[in-house]
Amino acid sequence: FGVKQDDANLEMRNLQEKHLAPIMKKLEAIVQEVAKEKGVSVIMPNTAVLYFDKSVDMTDDVTAALNKKTK
Repeated sequence: FGVKQDDANLEMRNLQEKHLAPIMKKLEAIVQEVAKEKGVSVIMPNTAVLYFDKSVDMTDDVTAALNKKTK
């Protein structure tokens, strides 16, 4: 049973990498574009920050740009 579970987990990771990599590449390009437009030089995930002023949150801007480019 353990071997089958390991194989299934490996297959799942491979599928995630295969399908998520192109999406993440597009998202990264859009994040960089929005950051340049706003004059931002560093972007960090909110999970890596203890506190930040919500006025610097670019989530809505990135989401709007992503929606615009994927339609």
